[in-house]
Amino acid sequence: MMNLAFQHGPRCRTILPLLLVFALPGCGDGSGAGGPVAITPGPGPTATPSPIPTATPGLNFAAAADFAIASGARAVVAIQDGAIQFARYANGGAADRGETLASGTKSFTCTLASAAQADGLLGLDDLAAAVVRPWRAGGDAPQLAWKQQIRLRDLLSIHSGLAASGVAGGALNSVDSYAQALYADSRAAPDTGASYNPNHFQAAMAVFELRTGGAFDGIGVVRGGRDPLDYLQTRVLDRIGVRPTDWSRDRNGKPNFGGGAPMTARDWARYGAFVAQHGRWNGTQIVPADLMRRCLDYRPGGFQGNALGWWVNRPVGASYNP
Repeated sequence: MMNLAFQHGPRCRTILPLLLVFALPGCGDGSGAGGPVAITPGPGPTATPSPIPTATPGLNFAAAADFAIASGARAVVAIQDGAIQFARYANGGAADRGETLASGTKSFTCTLASAAQADGLLGLDDLAAAVVRPWRAGGDAPQLAWKQQIRLRDLLSIHSGLAASGVAGGALNSVDSYAQALYADSRAAPDTGASYNPNHFQAAMAVFELRTGGAFDGIGVVRGGRDPLDYLQTRVLDRIGVRPTDWSRDRNGKPNFGGGAPMTARDWARYGAFVAQHGRWNGTQIVPADLMRRCLDYRPGGFQGNALGWWVNRPVGASYNP
């Protein structure tokens, strides 16, 4: 494993947790240089490294790959000026091998929510209790007064106050992940502090389904809304040529947005390039740029090291207390 890094806007960001390395044009100086570029398909990944671009002093993809592979990485891919410039696979990795993204999966949630907002399906300031029956007045979820204040953006920023109760990781696939999230204890008022766990994201996907025609059935399972993964695939991923090699789902068929996606290194890099270009791909704005910028620039009321579905590399000041 190693850093997935992208260069964006007037400064560079590094996003964790990670699988590969890719590069875009150098960090701009605020004058517009280093802004969005068009992505061209380019050749597919190969098992041997491509030539190092001579026009980019200071970037040594081969050295980065050597370091990563020695540390156990299986895939290193570099994108620059819209095309794959370098790819190397080792330690059992391959161009068509899907690698588990783990918490990198969370980065898809803000893209999904931004597209849904652009389509008029929901808003990030929506109160979840408007559609989540157990969180309404008279509902049976614990700490109801706090849950009635939770907005969608509080869920995506891990500032909803929901505790890390229940299971996580692959174990999430064996339970009703929406019920676990909606009935998790609240340990704080929304937008006051962060708790890193999948319950925020599963609750957000429940909100999406409920806002798109879903309802609770007789045993409390959300049924009838739009499947969030199907929506993400059709609305965004198909349009940038990306397809997860699999995506785990819970016992009710709900996709695990806390850590359930595997993807090839090439597709993971392409998705990162799409985000770095603020939702633009091959000259087409797939998701509005202002909404995509918010995914990385949003500042919650508590811990400043995360935005909306992303860890972000910025000073956190006194907002972090170990």
